[in-house]
Amino acid sequence: MKTNIQNFIALNIAILLLLGTSIYAETYKFPKNSEPHAKISLGFGSTKDEVDPAVVYAIDGIDIGVRDHYIALSPGKHTLLCRARFDVNDYDYKIPKGQRFENTVENNTLDITVEAGKTYFIGYSLKDIDIKKWKPVVFKVSEK
Repeated sequence: MKTNIQNFIALNIAILLLLGTSIYAETYKFPKNSEPHAKISLGFGSTKDEVDPAVVYAIDGIDIGVRDHYIALSPGKHTLLCRARFDVNDYDYKIPKGQRFENTVENNTLDITVEAGKTYFIGYSLKDIDIKKWKPVVFKVSEK
């Protein structure tokens, strides 16, 4: 009987701790559709510009989970934390032997100033043979 009570108390403490951390975790506030905003388009590349799809997983230092389609941003300057999204086997010839791919791409931030009503297409530039120079780029801007 005593073990059941101890388990019950331990479970309730664990639940309270989990709730407490989720309540105080910082979350990014995306603009509502009715508010002025720019759209960031992900998941599309441009073969002529040697740009592959990218994913964004943080905005202005706040983790947003992995986003790989569209993101709405309030007008102004933002810093996006990105990762390339492509099949590493397609670029095996560019990756030095013995290196893990995840640790080789170092330029993962993109500073961007966006205007309301525009769509910014973001991808990963793979133009350079040195993969440490691969970086996220805006390869196209269009009116909404």
